[in-house]
Amino acid sequence: RATFIIIQVYHKLLHLSSRRMALELGKLICSIYIGLFAGYGATFIRDAPFAGIYLFFYEGFKSWANEYASIHHKPVANALINLSSGVTAGIAATCITQPFDMLKTRMQLKPTIYKNLVQSARKVYMPNLDFCSFSFSFAMSNKVLIIVASSTKGNQVEIDIKSIYDPRYLKYRGVPKGLLPISGKPALSWLYEDLKGLFEKVFVVTDAYNEGVFQDVAFVKRVKLLEQDVVVTFPSVLWDSDLNNELFRASSFTLYTSDTNIPIAYGLDCEDIAHLEKLDKWNPKTTIPVSNGRLMAYTNPNISFQEYLDHWQDCLRDRLRIENNHLQTNPIHQRAYARVGLMGNPSDGFFGKTMSLLISNFWAEVTLIPNRPEDLETITILPNPVSDPHSFLSMACLAGVSEIDGYETGDRLLQACCKVFYRHCQAQKIPINTEQGFTVLFETNIPRQVGLAGSSAIITALWKALMVFYGVTEKQIPLELQASLVLKVEQDELGIAAGLQDRVIQSFGGLVYMDFNKEHMEKHGYGKYERLNVSLLPKLWLAYVADPEDSGKVHSTVKQRFLNGDQEIIKAMQKFASFTDQARHALETHNHQSFAQLMSANFDLRRQVYGDAVVGAPNLRMIELARQHNCAAKFPGSGGAVIGMWNGQDKSTEEKDLLNLRFALEREGFVFMILSPKVYE
Repeated sequence: RATFIIIQVYHKLLHLSSRRMALELGKLICSIYIGLFAGYGATFIRDAPFAGIYLFFYEGFKSWANEYASIHHKPVANALINLSSGVTAGIAATCITQPFDMLKTRMQLKPTIYKNLVQSARKVYMPNLDFCSFSFSFAMSNKVLIIVASSTKGNQVEIDIKSIYDPRYLKYRGVPKGLLPISGKPALSWLYEDLKGLFEKVFVVTDAYNEGVFQDVAFVKRVKLLEQDVVVTFPSVLWDSDLNNELFRASSFTLYTSDTNIPIAYGLDCEDIAHLEKLDKWNPKTTIPVSNGRLMAYTNPNISFQEYLDHWQDCLRDRLRIENNHLQTNPIHQRAYARVGLMGNPSDGFFGKTMSLLISNFWAEVTLIPNRPEDLETITILPNPVSDPHSFLSMACLAGVSEIDGYETGDRLLQACCKVFYRHCQAQKIPINTEQGFTVLFETNIPRQVGLAGSSAIITALWKALMVFYGVTEKQIPLELQASLVLKVEQDELGIAAGLQDRVIQSFGGLVYMDFNKEHMEKHGYGKYERLNVSLLPKLWLAYVADPEDSGKVHSTVKQRFLNGDQEIIKAMQKFASFTDQARHALETHNHQSFAQLMSANFDLRRQVYGDAVVGAPNLRMIELARQHNCAAKFPGSGGAVIGMWNGQDKSTEEKDLLNLRFALEREGFVFMILSPKVYE
């Protein structure tokens, strides 16, 4: 019977090709090696220190015991001292090296699960830690990763999307497979996060005109002067961290799925890279098959859009790094209010002085809704259907809204604010956890383009909401600096002509005196701000036009003249600043008549500097009507509205004068109201 079996085996071996025999022999040797040396690294790291630690404690304890017995004249047998020293040293060495001993045991008993020392340590001791933070053995490699995201032949999911007109799925139209959201973020983002810690550098190549993978790699080589080995992969690969070792087994290789023969990564050594531009056909020195696994199947180009919806779009939910009980769930509501410039404006943009008041009549409110786990990190800006509609009842409605409100929507304000907030926290090392994103929207009742700081109110409200959401305190970003950063959003990011006044009063609230001294501004990035008592103010009213123009365009010429050193403009701004000091003194001495005269002087100087064409006929008419009814008035901002106070001689006629003014303004299409100050508690 035994002889018969041997003969059968012999005949079977004769029919195997030499290549197959070599392969089988290799597998046999590999299995023997794994069986004998699995856990060798952990064993070495455990046993070598164990011996040294044991000897250290043994000799130390033995020396101490002998010395103790000698000093105290205790007759202790040497055998007892040696035994107790050995036990103590063994306990100490075992406690210190036990973690490595456990890793060694697991690697020997389950080599398919615990594949190497680093992976095993991560799996056992740090199951929730991002592997990149513990990948020092791989990060020491100077290999470069190139993710080729160039235009390629359409795969099935992209073909399916182009044929779907369901409004729910139009957002996916034109989105490459590698950028389709997988559990809240693109497949490319998952790939980048999984691999970035393993390589010295990572490049993502995008090229609308695709000449092939290796031509794209050649492009990176030319531009970045690469001299290292390269690993190339694709954005539609969902990486399995158990395959990290495979990327470093060889320099020249192809890593492909064993079931479908789809390449998921290439390795190019320096010799390959040197001849890339002349390469017609590339033959890797090593081919490495890997199991399709749960994630690798996403690389299959035949996956349909329906399969994506059914399986792939939520397939990595279990990898979301924040546990649900740590997520924020409550919406955050923050308001910022309109303001009126009482004196000195527009010198706030010219190193002058101003006085400003926050009013509760108008406001902008931002609602920030924390994300649920399935869309954890995404940031979504929702348009306001009233202020910034993206949907219209008809073409006539679209045209009418465009003529009244223009084309610059509030979405840009929210986006720019988020960018400036994030970059500032980065630059100042302010820790914020961005693993949970949010949806944000705003609503406002501040009249548009009439100089009441409607844009900065939206930004300020969002800034406050972001500070609450990310747990940033006023100690980390003081009120003075918040105002400067909100101005940066408008000036630097959006090109809106503006000064600091609006942002300061919306940060501080109430009534504020502001000194924008040039030296102080250049040194600190903000001015000197003092809160004043709101009760010092007289009764104030506001009127504004129904058909305004963009207030952001008003300052442009004067600003340039100031920067060019025009003495007329410089002296005018100094005079505006002097009005502010006089107005403060008038309020503190309860001299409202003097305050009213300064308001009129402020407007007259502004008219002189800017000219009637810029001031505008509607604004001039509101001032004219105010003066006809015993009132002083001026611009609260850049135009489109006026703020005023009664300035008559007989106090008993004040109510009648204001009522007649209201009727006169309303007959000509203006809006009139009494102002209510807003003081933050």
